[in-house]
Amino acid sequence: MGTCNLGNMLRRRGEFAAAEEAFARAEQPGLSGGAAGLGYLYFVQGDLDKAEAAYRRADLLGSPSGAAGLGTMLAKRDDLEGALQAYQRADNRGDAAGALLAADLYLWRKGPVLAEGAYQRAYDRATADYDADIREKATAGLAKLRRGPARVWQRRTHNTRSD
Repeated sequence: MGTCNLGNMLRRRGEFAAAEEAFARAEQPGLSGGAAGLGYLYFVQGDLDKAEAAYRRADLLGSPSGAAGLGTMLAKRDDLEGALQAYQRADNRGDAAGALLAADLYLWRKGPVLAEGAYQRAYDRATADYDADIREKATAGLAKLRRGPARVWQRRTHNTRSD
């Protein structure tokens, strides 16, 4: 865990080569945090292929943030079904961000009922200080659904406007 913290500190300071070394050392004994840290580092640097590979390793090791990161990589590649599956794994592992990301995709692809449950889990898991942005987005998603989930779902699934 200490090596992951070092990697995060170095990444935030812009010392990417040293951060990569620290995360790689953390990954060696099979720690998912090292692989997830590498995934985020590569993502920040714009190397999506390396980011996806690292997130896949972290996900295989059971990392909630690895699964959420993999979902983001898959969504960027327009693999929305794969992204949803990865977000569901993160959500099932108790990750607030994974629940929020799954809720957003549920709303677009599966309907308001599944989205509402996932938004609620994201809100419940998010701590007031650390995950304030997740809590705010989950609150906004719940409010939107409670104002009219049928209208939201209808607009998204039955949009006949042609571009």
